[in-house]
This record gives sequence, C-alpha cells and structure tokens, in this order.
Amino acid sequence: ATYTTYLFGDVSQDNKTTPVDYALLKRAYMGSYNVSEGIQMKSACVSGGTQIKAIDYVMLKRYFIGTYVLP
Repeated sequence: ATYTTYLFGDVSQDNKTTPVDYALLKRAYMGSYNVSEGIQMKSACVSGGTQIKAIDYVMLKRYFIGTYVLP
C-alpha cells in the first residue's frame, strides 16, 4: 500500500506552513498563481473540497493570527 500525506495550508509544498503559503494562497484565490492538481490543491483547500475558495484564505489567515488550528 502507498500512502500520501499532505499538510493543510502548505501551498509551497516545503513541508511547513509559513507566511509564504498564505501569500501563495491569496494569489491563487485572486487568479495570479496557478496551483497544480493533486497534493498542492489538497493542501491549498484548507476547508476541504477540490477548488480554492475564500474560506480557505480566511482560515489560513486566522491560523497565522492565532485564532484557528489547522486540521
């Protein structure tokens, strides 16, 4: 069996969630950054689902200001 793990909010795929990921998610939501399908998209969709939504951006923002814990 093969298992794949991903980190919610890790848009840059560097195995940690940093302010760079926050900026990339914002850019992806606004349409100026393309997120690839698969692991990167799953990481970007913090609220679940298959497409980046405003709630994903808000949840990651709340994570950085300390009012939300990523799953």
